[in-house]
Amino acid sequence: MKYIDTGKKERNYERFGILIEPLDLLIKRTESIEIEANVIKATDVIEEEADLVALFQYMIGNTDWRIKVGHNTKFIKSLTKVTPQVSPIPYDFDYAGFVGTHYSHPQEWTSIENVRDREYLGYCRDNDEAYLKVIRKFIDKKDEILETINSFNYLDERERESLVKYIESFYSQIEDTKDFLYILKNECRENDF
Repeated sequence: MKYIDTGKKERNYERFGILIEPLDLLIKRTESIEIEANVIKATDVIEEEADLVALFQYMIGNTDWRIKVGHNTKFIKSLTKVTPQVSPIPYDFDYAGFVGTHYSHPQEWTSIENVRDREYLGYCRDNDEAYLKVIRKFIDKKDEILETINSFNYLDERERESLVKYIESFYSQIEDTKDFLYILKNECRENDF
């Protein structure tokens, strides 16, 4: 991205960045509508999608999100699927350990002290199968995720190696399913909203 300072100092520079699809384009593309977070209850959110978001956030070491109150999470409801439930849409990942910004810090609702540590902020589930289904989806994508990082030429080799190591530490956790289920059950949040 090229940043052009139109002020008097004219400090122009280039940085790498990502563009996040604007919500109005996402809604149009998915034939959905936005639902305001303040009307969402835990039972209104599609469980598997909430669990996918929670495990993704865990993978990247992000604590700057919550489904409750919609902190860095939007909600959309399909206009084409017959369901009263909504899908959570995460955004704003600059506090994630994976991103590693100099200003990031764990949020007050967590117990970790470093953003490179992980804490599961997803909701508690009554049966292990709900967790296992989502874990399997991540395991199935392991090679693709690691290849995406390894082939991203805009990062230098040292940065890529660091990111691969960080993601591999996530996979070493989830591939030991029994121990990882213990972590999820001990760190999960009650869906009391």
